[in-house]
Amino acid sequence: MAAPESANNAAAGGALIPLLTLGVPGSGTTAILLGALLGMNIVPGPLMFQNHPEVVWGLVASMYIGNVTLLILNLPLVGLFVKILLVPRWVLIPLVTALSFIGVYSVNNSPFDILLMSGFGVLGYLMRKMDYPLETPRLSADGCRQRSSGCGPPGHRKADSP
Repeated sequence: MAAPESANNAAAGGALIPLLTLGVPGSGTTAILLGALLGMNIVPGPLMFQNHPEVVWGLVASMYIGNVTLLILNLPLVGLFVKILLVPRWVLIPLVTALSFIGVYSVNNSPFDILLMSGFGVLGYLMRKMDYPLETPRLSADGCRQRSSGCGPPGHRKADSP
């Protein structure tokens, strides 16, 4: 169990290296991070370490803080996490669904939000069943939001390097 989890954690950190040094995303998650950086007019690449050192070192520091926090939480709570695995799916899935509905409704007290969440849930379920990559719609939504006039022709709004 430890070997696959170690490999997974190493891959997540390793995917950041091409993003920060070359500006090329190494995974779907770093592609989303690339979209967020470009949305803030920060161009990843070799000059990012010179032009925006606070972003780079803030990212590195957040990874250290996250790992220490996970260590502090996981060591005493590992027994509880094992017990959660013993809960049958027929109990766990309705419980998580009910908590999701309560959380979404409590933000705006709007039934439309529940319908919207349900629609995206069904869409995500169908995409997973058809082996459609889930990062693609997220990236396209980020790209549409970054342009000043929505989803128009490419090049409407570009991130400028300082």
